[in-house]
Amino acid sequence: MRILNKKVLAEKMKGSSKTIKTFILLICAFLVLLLSYKIIVRIAEKKKVGYVSQLPLVSVVQPVHMNINEQIAFSSYIESDLLSPVVAFVPGRVLSLSKKVGDRVRKGEVIARIVPENYADIKAANDGEILTTMVKAGDMVQAGTVVAVVGDLSDLCANLNVPEKYINIISAGQKAIITHKSSKLQTFGSVEEIEPYVNPKSKTFKCKVKFTTADNALWAVPGAGIDVSIVVNEYKGVSAVPRSCINQSGMLYIVENGFAKALERQDYTGDDSHIIVPKGYEHASYIIRGQNKVFAGQKVDSELYSKENK
Repeated sequence: MRILNKKVLAEKMKGSSKTIKTFILLICAFLVLLLSYKIIVRIAEKKKVGYVSQLPLVSVVQPVHMNINEQIAFSSYIESDLLSPVVAFVPGRVLSLSKKVGDRVRKGEVIARIVPENYADIKAANDGEILTTMVKAGDMVQAGTVVAVVGDLSDLCANLNVPEKYINIISAGQKAIITHKSSKLQTFGSVEEIEPYVNPKSKTFKCKVKFTTADNALWAVPGAGIDVSIVVNEYKGVSAVPRSCINQSGMLYIVENGFAKALERQDYTGDDSHIIVPKGYEHASYIIRGQNKVFAGQKVDSELYSKENK
């Protein structure tokens, strides 16, 4: 009987041991699961915090009030409105040149003398300045040879070939800004004549711009390369932002309540450096840095634009 009780007791102890081991394994499994859960939650929180900190940073500017001149630019060169070649009417040898480059002459004044059988004087056809000479004393010339060119540097102009699409935009009297291609120095002029004819091949019409203030522009000489900007409209006291606010797709973006907003695409009026902002957005914040990396509706961080964060 005692032996039976011992066996029963041993079996009970063995069963209790298994129960304890099972309980311990369950506790360990629970702890492992709890630790894994905490690690996953922490990783998720880090990812969330990282995403918030990676909002695109953009720089913004506020519109400023200024005057805007809407311009159309052309490339040309300077001409003298009174430019005339001085030619020999008889063949012979150039005996002498009485004028040199830069000398002022009056109409009918002798510039050179040719020796055939008899003297032949070559005279200026109009008042002006000797711009260039083509011969020197001792040269042989034929009838019709250009001896010199006389031009009036007080009467300068530029002749433009203007695309047909501007036929109703450019008109006589409009201001012109004339810039020397090499030095970038400027002087001014105005549209004097518009040819009422469109070339059917080039689809252009001719427009003459007269210089109005070239007295102190030493670079303003016939043949010099220039850029001519005709002012077609003047806007005073308008709200404007730098033209660089327009992104590569021709869009303007503003920041509104922390989100990027795309304005309706249009042909913006302005000059070389600024554009007039759309009506209703005179007080908006315009993205000037980062405008090519955002999309409409995207949440962004913004800072006021300055040269330091350019």
